[in-house]
Amino acid sequence: MTPRFLLQTVPVWILGVAATAMGLALGDFARGPVSLSIAITGGLVCYFAAHSFPQRMDWGMVFLVGLGLAAGVALASLPWLATSEVRLSAAGLALVGLAAAAAAGRSMPGLLRPLYPPLWIGAWIQVICLSVIQLTGLWSGGARPAATVAAVVFGGLTAAWFARVEDRPAPPAAMDLYLLALNLFLASGVLLAPPA
Repeated sequence: MTPRFLLQTVPVWILGVAATAMGLALGDFARGPVSLSIAITGGLVCYFAAHSFPQRMDWGMVFLVGLGLAAGVALASLPWLATSEVRLSAAGLALVGLAAAAAAGRSMPGLLRPLYPPLWIGAWIQVICLSVIQLTGLWSGGARPAATVAAVVFGGLTAAWFARVEDRPAPPAAMDLYLLALNLFLASGVLLAPPA
């Protein structure tokens, strides 16, 4: 990793992760459709604002912290992330996945860099499909296989992202890293949750 990545991107990413942890704690106390709607709306506003405002570090931090807080509140309502044991184990597994992807991406940039666009498209298709499946109630029985596929897709996407990370300025890179880690955390949570 370059010094710029370690000094600019990683600290902003850590702020987003800390905001998510605070959001999870807040979401445990403020569950319900109103808080979930506010969290989803706030998260979307922060996400799109981060891509619309000038690429400055101060705005990037503000929007990433807002997104992290909103995501944490929303994630607290997910049944497979109901216990602190699953949350901590999923966070640990996601960190291991990030470290493995970083090692792979930095050691094989020529091989992994071209895979980024198709994996990015595949990841978005998967996120949309899984969201529709969950919202329509068709989720039962397919959670673990879907989480396994998500872990593979996002693990590959993360490795390809690390292969090309120098192309990204610090605020958007921190947002990218946060979203990759969040998806690895979600997939890990499903895989580690006790069977329903």
